[in-house]
Amino acid sequence: MIEKLNEMRDFIKLYIKGQDPVIDLVCKRIEEAELGLTDPSRPKGSFIFLGPTGVGKTELCKLISTYLFGPKQLIRLDMSEYMLEKNVNNLIGDDTGYLGRLGEGVQNNTGKGGIILFDEMEKGHRRIVDICLQMLDDARITCGRNESFCLKDYYLIFTSNIGSHKIIKAASGRANISTSLLEKIVLSEFIKSDYRPEFLARFDKLVMFDFIKPAVARDIAELNLQMQCKRVGEQAKLDISYSPNLINTCLMNGYKRELGVRPMRNYVEGVIQRAVAEKILSGNDDSHLILN
Repeated sequence: MIEKLNEMRDFIKLYIKGQDPVIDLVCKRIEEAELGLTDPSRPKGSFIFLGPTGVGKTELCKLISTYLFGPKQLIRLDMSEYMLEKNVNNLIGDDTGYLGRLGEGVQNNTGKGGIILFDEMEKGHRRIVDICLQMLDDARITCGRNESFCLKDYYLIFTSNIGSHKIIKAASGRANISTSLLEKIVLSEFIKSDYRPEFLARFDKLVMFDFIKPAVARDIAELNLQMQCKRVGEQAKLDISYSPNLINTCLMNGYKRELGVRPMRNYVEGVIQRAVAEKILSGNDDSHLILN
């Protein structure tokens, strides 16, 4: 475990670009938890990942889960599915015995611990906040059939794009915007959105992600090209490479400051898959393909 923890930051930084302070902050807390130094009566760790859209918040959750527990130990709850009060029982179950998505996820977890991700928390009904208070305080959740589950071996991570429109407006015309200003804007929007201060105070860390800068976006474009060339190449039994010009094209089409690099993966996948499909359909049996 010691060796794995020592290598965790380097592993994550291979895939999450431009967020080194965030990665360091989160990894410090995880190191303390995995070494058994945190309060055993609470979840291993609890975080809110805040900031602009498309900067790596959800991706960081996935990477931490994959590295520490394996991808199947991530219970991802999309809060857009629980916008209405009538949908909340889909999350925590009801008197019929249905455990809900969360209860079933914990019950079916074949390993010990993992991550519970509440993705885009601002979209969920406010009743979910009350449910989460129990989870954050006592590391337990009561679901259908009044069945309780212990969450002390879990990390609870909430992501939110709240305040993104204000962040974009504040950043307009600026080359950079300070993390302190980002945090001020986001916390102000939280208060306006009726999130109680005691809810925010229960988290171990409020983590502020930065905008993706153009130079970082270029690195992300190249990383996506490398990963997708490898994946599609293995599937099609081709040796796929690309020119520097394609990196520029992906950067132009897959990155916007206000959207981050959210469009990048789909654009890169589309370019590579289309080129490989056309090569196969043409009957060309050359095992090499260079993308321009």
